[in-house]
Amino acid sequence: MVETAQEVGGSHALTLTGDFDAADAFLIAYDDGTNTYLARVRNAIAGSTLDDGDTLDVGSLVVESLITFTGLSDAGTLTAANLGGAFI
Repeated sequence: MVETAQEVGGSHALTLTGDFDAADAFLIAYDDGTNTYLARVRNAIAGSTLDDGDTLDVGSLVVESLITFTGLSDAGTLTAANLGGAFI
């Protein structure tokens, strides 16, 4: 669901503002209405560099959940306090 939303045609399609190499990743928080998840999103195409200005193609991302915040129903309410420290 999160992967599809961020790729071409998705409800939150991302357009890059820099190169996104095969080893690159970013963090994202999302929820399912019951729990919130912190996930790593990475370039799924081995050896590929997605270029500045590209919109992410279908199948170009892999989303891996790292942490589940049980009972935190809205990712929009996630704060530094939920993570035990300050965001950098």
